[in-house]
Amino acid sequence: ALLPYRAMELMVCDAHRGLYDSEVVRGLLHTVSLFPIGSCVKLNDGRMGTVVRSNHDAYTAPVVEIWTPDSMHGESDVVNLNVEQGLNIVKAVPQLEFPLSAKLNASLEEDNWE
Repeated sequence: ALLPYRAMELMVCDAHRGLYDSEVVRGLLHTVSLFPIGSCVKLNDGRMGTVVRSNHDAYTAPVVEIWTPDSMHGESDVVNLNVEQGLNIVKAVPQLEFPLSAKLNASLEEDNWE
């Protein structure tokens, strides 16, 4: 299994090598971006989030929902990386490293499981 980002990166490289039609890969990038919806990412300011929307031709600047402790209660920050100056993705993060598991832990603590 590959991270969605890594899979897209490989498709772009393979299209460059002529293994895939570059117009088809460009169309896929336009639709899902280099970071497909649901990808977990780390930003250059240290925050982490989940990609919630692509920005068409801005393949590396999707719209990201930032994870915060308040996200459990329906409050979240959404950042459009195509608009925010100086903010960008530094890496794709596997789900297992992503702090969304902290949401589950917090939920379990609130329920006082013993």
